[in-house]
Amino acid sequence: MLFKQAVEALSDGELVVYPTETLYGLGADAKNVDAVKKVFEAKERPSGMALPVAVCDLKMMERIAEVGEVARKLYGLFLPGPLSMVLPRKEYLPKETAGGLDTVMVRVPSHSIAIDLIESFGGPITATSANIHGGKNPSSLDIAFDQLGAKIKVYLNAGHLGGTASTIVDLTTKKPAILREGAIPRNVVEDALR
Repeated sequence: MLFKQAVEALSDGELVVYPTETLYGLGADAKNVDAVKKVFEAKERPSGMALPVAVCDLKMMERIAEVGEVARKLYGLFLPGPLSMVLPRKEYLPKETAGGLDTVMVRVPSHSIAIDLIESFGGPITATSANIHGGKNPSSLDIAFDQLGAKIKVYLNAGHLGGTASTIVDLTTKKPAILREGAIPRNVVEDALR
């Protein structure tokens, strides 16, 4: 029942908190500029900071970003899973979601609830962590609720999560760059990029 309410909330431009394999995410319709503004407001996040976006498969990723050969290779090795890729953004995704940039950070979470939510909604959703900007990482729903409270329409509970953020790789530079080492160790990603 709560799951259905979460899908409806996304369709109505509202915010939901959902589990990923790493942390709880703050979800909104990534194509809806008003919903995206609510994410920035709820998180107290500077508007020039791009929001990561979650998709459910390669086809949806190709809707919002240019997916090159290296990205396809990394997708095959690590996704769904705790890897985020920075890719050239397609016009389909509003620049507001990307913090005004021509790039987008995209991932495919491996948590079944996250995948089901994105599939049922039928489009990309924001994948920023469900906390105040710079606040404690939301590895439990309590941590997310303490920071975001009533700003969120629906909270989807999946107990305590892994707690380590995703590893971020920038594929928009001449040489791929690891921007953050997270749940996938740096050397594992570097080996894959060789």
